Amino acid sequence: NTTNDNEKLFYDLKRLYRNSNFKDNMKIIIKSDNLDLIYNFKSVIGSGSCGYIFQYDKINHGEKCYNSYVLKFGLDGEEDTSKSESTLHYILDSFQKITTNSCKDFECMQIIPNLDSILLTKDNFYHIIMEKVDYELGSFFNKFNPLVRINYSKNHKLSITNEVGEFIFWNNYLEFLLQMSLKLILLQDNFKFMHNDLKCNNILVKAKNDRKRLFDSNSNDNLDYTNLCFLMCDLGGASYIYGGKKYEGTILGSNSKFNRCKDLFHLVHMHLAFSEFRDRLISFIKFFEIFELDYRLISRKKEKWLKIYTYVEDGNKIHDSFNPRVLKEKLIKISKYSKENI
Repeated sequence: NTTNDNEKLFYDLKRLYRNSNFKDNMKIIIKSDNLDLIYNFKSVIGSGSCGYIFQYDKINHGEKCYNSYVLKFGLDGEEDTSKSESTLHYILDSFQKITTNSCKDFECMQIIPNLDSILLTKDNFYHIIMEKVDYELGSFFNKFNPLVRINYSKNHKLSITNEVGEFIFWNNYLEFLLQMSLKLILLQDNFKFMHNDLKCNNILVKAKNDRKRLFDSNSNDNLDYTNLCFLMCDLGGASYIYGGKKYEGTILGSNSKFNRCKDLFHLVHMHLAFSEFRDRLISFIKFFEIFELDYRLISRKKEKWLKIYTYVEDGNKIHDSFNPRVLKEKLIKISKYSKENI
């Protein structure tokens, strides 16, 4: 149960997964009267503090599904985390489906990866099987500069160029911030939700083939978004209210009082601390006066960034610029300004 042991196990898994016998032993078979599913093991994707991520392809009633899936396989000692995460993932997966189908005035964007199955094993572990997406946020922004320009055409469709935009143009970073603010507003209003560990590893990026509106076309906030979709994951540390009962996660700060600004504050500072575009992003944030940053936390030194988790409990007040509603209004103004100057 030490970090070194986990790293060694991960290395051994990567070394073994090309072996055909190993792959067969990792196959998942689900059988019942009306269900016949097979998940074929493909590869080891990664590891984290709570478990491993494996890639699978699904065969449903003998027909292969061409979408890939990931299995989150928990480590010993993380039973409670696996239960907390799978429970909330199921709730939010159902919520985003219901909201999309029932809300006429707001076409809901996707919030978390689509859930495929939850497996409960005899050792009381809950293992999530969900859609596999293309990137996590850190690798995405390393490959695609966050300040890459997004252009608006006359029909309001969005396209991305390889050109790094000047400050008056909409870009990847602003699109990311807008989507995160909208999703946090939705979750905060419905569940008093706090992720409590929102950082690059816990934001996934997928491409959507169809373009959907973020706002009602009759609204003054008629803003379309690109086919990029930013999703939250790793919900084991989240706190929320459901069915009149409060649930708390299993990480540092999960039991803190509800604070609308906390998740964006955490996400922005953690991203800046480790981003290779740190200086340019800080200049960009200053130019538009998007956030009031606490520069003491923007560091790769663990003793500094770790304080993000206890920032409020240590007596600090988070600036209102990290309130998702405040950010949303600010970004809409920037978007309109960008359109007018193209």
